[in-house]
Amino acid sequence: MDHIQFKANQTAAGYVANGLDESTQEAFELHLMGCSECVEDVEVWRADQTRHAQAAPRGAHRGSQAALRRLW
Repeated sequence: MDHIQFKANQTAAGYVANGLDESTQEAFELHLMGCSECVEDVEVWRADQTRHAQAAPRGAHRGSQAALRRLW
């Protein structure tokens, strides 16, 4: 997979949500070593996930994680 495919598939969102299969995760992690744009995407998704977890009532974050997985 290349950068354009990672972006089109919103792989960063799936990565943050632990929703990637093993081979895609490995390929994306290798890609992250040389792509600051995708690193930034991961950081944005992590920050968004953190904000949602902090804003949600206790125990409600599980639904937010499921929704995040559906986005990608």
